[in-house]
Amino acid sequence: MTVGRLSRPLLLGALLVLVSGCGVLQSGNGGPDPFSSGPRSGSGVFELEVRNDHFNDARVFVHWGGVRRRLGLVTGTTTQTFQVEWQSQDFRVEVDLIAGSGFTTDVLTVWPGEEYELRIPSHL
Repeated sequence: MTVGRLSRPLLLGALLVLVSGCGVLQSGNGGPDPFSSGPRSGSGVFELEVRNDHFNDARVFVHWGGVRRRLGLVTGTTTQTFQVEWQSQDFRVEVDLIAGSGFTTDVLTVWPGEEYELRIPSHL
């Protein structure tokens, strides 16, 4: 494969990650301190919704500080929501299409209670 063909899935994956639900900060009623340098308190989980627009099934993994953990399988042309245990603020998502290619996102920042959406394009 050429460099252009290798970077295309990575670029597509990075462009298709939508960061949504940036968390609601509560003020004055015991909510987390947004300026705290330590981990925020909360439920300890966040939601990752994976929308697979591709025909092939996709295995989904998260990477925390170099450790790879399998989340599950998202059948082709379906959507699956995963409850992910929060481990640190920076993570990556890896998608491995069965009988196809795949991609890994750039580093994303997440906090407990937030919701993220990842869309797998139909044309990888």
